[in-house]
Amino acid sequence: MKRCLVIGGGIGGVLSARVLERCGREVALLEASNRLGGCAGTFERNGLLYNIGATTVPALLPGYPLKTLLDLINNSALEVADVKLIDPAIIITNGKYWVRRFMELEASIEEWNIAFPGLKGHKKLLELSYKITQNLLQHTVYFNWNGLPEKAKTLLRNLPQILKVGPLFFKPALTLLKEIYGDNIPEEFYFFLDAQVRITLQASLNEVSALALLLAIGYPFTGIGKVTDGMGRLIEALALPLEYLLETKVEKIKRVRDGFKVFAEVEGEFFSEELLLAFPFLENLQVFEDDEIRAYFSKFKELLSPYSALVVYGEYTGRNLHLSPSYLVILPKNKKSPYSSGYLFLSFLPLKKGKVTFTLSTHTPLIMWNGNLENVSLIKEALLKTLLENLCEVLSEDISHFADSFIATPFTFQRYLHKIHTGGIPYTLKNNPFHIPGNVTPFKGLYLSGEHCFSYQGWLGISVGVLNLYYQLKQGL
Repeated sequence: MKRCLVIGGGIGGVLSARVLERCGREVALLEASNRLGGCAGTFERNGLLYNIGATTVPALLPGYPLKTLLDLINNSALEVADVKLIDPAIIITNGKYWVRRFMELEASIEEWNIAFPGLKGHKKLLELSYKITQNLLQHTVYFNWNGLPEKAKTLLRNLPQILKVGPLFFKPALTLLKEIYGDNIPEEFYFFLDAQVRITLQASLNEVSALALLLAIGYPFTGIGKVTDGMGRLIEALALPLEYLLETKVEKIKRVRDGFKVFAEVEGEFFSEELLLAFPFLENLQVFEDDEIRAYFSKFKELLSPYSALVVYGEYTGRNLHLSPSYLVILPKNKKSPYSSGYLFLSFLPLKKGKVTFTLSTHTPLIMWNGNLENVSLIKEALLKTLLENLCEVLSEDISHFADSFIATPFTFQRYLHKIHTGGIPYTLKNNPFHIPGNVTPFKGLYLSGEHCFSYQGWLGISVGVLNLYYQLKQGL
């Protein structure tokens, strides 16, 4: 039995470790933090639990990637973590309209017609999104772009899907919108779509393809769940009965004749015949002692997102908002902050004894945080106030209902999660799947999963990549 070492205990690491076991590997996982989950984890502060990111759990309907993976690893994680499908999963609001994003197509069309009655084309766009989402995400993906034989196999196996979505793959999203809605797309509708693209793909509407836009819109159609006791609970449930070590930060990775040697800060030296990287390796190229491996990954580093996360946490003491389990996408009236993309993603975590914590996230340009900022504490204080004010203005809430609030900047994520590009590689026209690292590398026994490789970030994208790796390993790679 081959021994495989997995580095990184986030979504990609834990899911990959479980399928590697299904492929007959003896697996151990190393995680640098003191908990599993990465950005999809949960932490405790002053006796209260907080979700690190406002992460949704999509693709839970039969046939979609995450549900397929859960069925594959024969894991009752959904029951253990008490994950419930929610519908509507997401509500998008600017205070004037409240658009509920349902799993069902006709209900979604009705919502869009109510919010934007002057536009003709909602039915066509949503029907196309629904169809593409089903056809593409319920299809068994095979992707390996290493060498001519594998490229040919990838193209042949995906030929039916390529014929269906090929024109959308290269077409800009704005071109598709103009074909459906005409040349004059109202600014309000543009921001409505842009927010959904940013939340799911970590990119703006004018950067993505028509295919990417349709998948972003189709996100709720896959079935979105919410974890009752915190996102970290789901990761922990998925990890059972996996062997893993926490607080084990990898310092060096060395390729040797029969496999790989991994040197950790505390635990010392590990050897494995195979190695799976599920940590932010593109941000930590210094760990690779092998010049060839380091050079291979270096060419992808420029594809990392120019944005990171800016997240506000606190306790919600109001009585209205948390009664709905839906996630809220907030479109503030004033989006002109150099430190924020403007859009806010709000989720609540109900706790015991009637307490409720919240996670409010947005995107922040990393260029604003480059260098040594002198007044970081003052900037954090101002941003905390601004984001909460923007939120309360849209929701008509009293800011005092968001109590004991504190904020995490890109530096916070770099300190605790060892990554500053929290969006990984965004799905843009430039960063299409043929231009990013695959799950199988050109190096024997070296595999990848997570947001720095195929197929991008979040539960949905990472699940697609892990399934792709599984199918190839089962064929004897």
